[in-house]
Amino acid sequence: MKVKALYIYPIKSLGGILLDEAHTQERGFKNDRRWMLVDANGKFQTQRQKAEMAHLIPFFENGNLLVKDRRDDDTFEIPMQPAGDHISVTVWDDTFMAQKVDNAADKWFSDKLGFEVQLVYMTDKSERPLPAEYVPEESETSFADGFPYLIANQASLDDLNQKINGEYISMERFRPNIVVEGVEEAFAEDNWYDLEIGTIPFKAVKPCGRCVVTTIDPNTTEKGKEPLFTLSKYRKVGKSVMFGENAVSLKEGTVKVGDTVEVKSFKK
Repeated sequence: MKVKALYIYPIKSLGGILLDEAHTQERGFKNDRRWMLVDANGKFQTQRQKAEMAHLIPFFENGNLLVKDRRDDDTFEIPMQPAGDHISVTVWDDTFMAQKVDNAADKWFSDKLGFEVQLVYMTDKSERPLPAEYVPEESETSFADGFPYLIANQASLDDLNQKINGEYISMERFRPNIVVEGVEEAFAEDNWYDLEIGTIPFKAVKPCGRCVVTTIDPNTTEKGKEPLFTLSKYRKVGKSVMFGENAVSLKEGTVKVGDTVEVKSFKK
């Protein structure tokens, strides 16, 4: 097995960036989901509320983070050093502090999305601990829905696409961080626990329940019923439809496309 692709999503629920290599940190890959849009009450905003967020594409240039609206190519540079106040923000059941970037960023994103939002940044002082029952020791996560990393298996996507009638689902729908290829069995990742990717140890701690964002075409923002309709027929656990594994990394380092992926232990 080896790494097929690596992604980061600097601003939660906006477009992703495909990388050749990525730096592992406790909260996820460097610059992954460290920025987020919130409403006036500090509640996180995603494509669930506004599918058009997928039209806003982050990219790095000369060490700076920029966002381009692909509908009109309008581009905004985000200050790497936030200057705003610290405010309370909420992601699902977690409430914690984050720092506002600046008023210009708020205005640009609000104008683009057609409703009032604020851009916030997760500083090192933002405390968002992971659930203790899933991680070997106390650790923090980013603005991600739950866990720092999402690992996906190309064989599982291939299996899904064989079952879907007349529509191809891209891996981008599932917003993974690490895509693994060379696995013979679809959904073999259900049983993985300890992994070594390159030289970096990971733990696959929990299957990932998928939401309606997967039904939004990231290129057109059109909504459909797939892949949830088909996945629900054979990947439903309780009320959740599963695809991919939530994971944590156990040390800092670099992961590269082409790195070997070795399963060291399996879930009991």
